[in-house]
Amino acid sequence: MTQSAQALWLNAVPLLVVAVAYLGATALLAPPLWAERGRATAVDWALVLLFPSLAVVAASYGTELAVHRTPLPGGVWPTFAVAVALLAPPVLVLARWRERSRAGRPQLPESTHPAAHLDVEAVTLYQSRLSPAGPSYTALASARLICP
Repeated sequence: MTQSAQALWLNAVPLLVVAVAYLGATALLAPPLWAERGRATAVDWALVLLFPSLAVVAASYGTELAVHRTPLPGGVWPTFAVAVALLAPPVLVLARWRERSRAGRPQLPESTHPAAHLDVEAVTLYQSRLSPAGPSYTALASARLICP
């Protein structure tokens, strides 16, 4: 394999795959975060904004290597190793997303939901306290419900 082919297949292509993986992870993470933007933290936003930034860097560098096809001074293997290591975060996000979509809670119709058929006769308000001996609970108020 020539040096230009090595630069293409061992450097440019893996970096472009990294870019696509980061863009895919961004596409999965951004919509739920945008939908819940009121509860999103700065760390959530930093993570979602970091992924497309890394995608742009990997795509730029991969494109430059694909166009010029010149191996780096250290050889093609260090860049290949970095590209493989960079794949870990988006692959984990994609795998986690797959688990989340499979383990999604099924939405039951309201009439078959167990809480819809719950009969409550009384309610009690409790105060909880933590102590070295363990938690303690004190009943503050209790009431019986009168249902017609």
